[in-house]
Amino acid sequence: MLLLATATATGCTAILGEGDTLVTASTTTGANWGDVRTAFTESTGITVPSEDNAANATIDRLEAEGDATTVDTAYLEPLHAFRAHSDGLIAPFDGDRLADVPVELRSPDKTWFTVHTAAVAIIVNTEVLGDTKLPKGWKDLTKKRYRDMVSFLDPVSVSAGYATLTAVNGALGGDPDDWEPATDWAEDLLGNGASLLTTSDPSAVLSGDVPILIDTDATGYRLAAASDDITVILPKEGTIAMPYMLGKLENAPHPDNADAFLSFALSRDAQRLFAKSYFRPVTDIAIPAEIAKVMAPEAEYLERVAVPDVSEMDMSYIDAVVAWNSHVLG
Repeated sequence: MLLLATATATGCTAILGEGDTLVTASTTTGANWGDVRTAFTESTGITVPSEDNAANATIDRLEAEGDATTVDTAYLEPLHAFRAHSDGLIAPFDGDRLADVPVELRSPDKTWFTVHTAAVAIIVNTEVLGDTKLPKGWKDLTKKRYRDMVSFLDPVSVSAGYATLTAVNGALGGDPDDWEPATDWAEDLLGNGASLLTTSDPSAVLSGDVPILIDTDATGYRLAAASDDITVILPKEGTIAMPYMLGKLENAPHPDNADAFLSFALSRDAQRLFAKSYFRPVTDIAIPAEIAKVMAPEAEYLERVAVPDVSEMDMSYIDAVVAWNSHVLG
């Protein structure tokens, strides 16, 4: 998804005056952006209109608008961040809080940075599984007991799908120059009746239509908060933290307020708001206790979830697509 949004931290000076507008294409769900926009407006008096757009459609729109764009900042999943970066749609940002973001999770040219993460995980409807043992890792999912139960996302077109392929590849011994462990796993999974999806439908896990979904742990924890039948598993072989990035549009009509928002996104207040939707803060703050109790224990997370080098993910994407198309689809 792509979100264009802006806000400032409590105590920050508003760049524009009372009643000004900062245009945004955003969502009220997912990463708690509704509360973020509300916090921004309460802090600055600047209203933040919201638009719901598919990421590719929004990037197409930004390219078409060029210098005439009405959008200020962009919230991007990896594949869309890579495209926006390569197309020159986002501009450098060098705020003070940028140093709080691990170097692996920000662009070397400062055009984007990770604002929060969610681990690639296995989400299970335990009621549908019944007496079947819970899977513990990637390899388990290829066993006959899970035949026709697993759904996962297309790594070519869906960011969570590419993050899944990256996670599996690293966990099973591959590297950016060798995607065979991941493509072999995917072939085995599809051979076991798994479904390859081009869009995620978490509600299908709740209904039981999809017994096992590979998606982010944040998605799984939101489902688990709604149903005791949902369990979220961090694979025993290891996984990665999928990044969600922010950037300022190259032709942002309100560049100063865009900078203020990007700084706010890394503030303690904003990071806590993101955590309320089960996204892991990218800066060093504690997750609220009521949220942490739903998530995997900290020790398990640190043992199983690796922080990827996102710039390396960008450079490796084409090789992953070639490997996927030739070994899995070919």
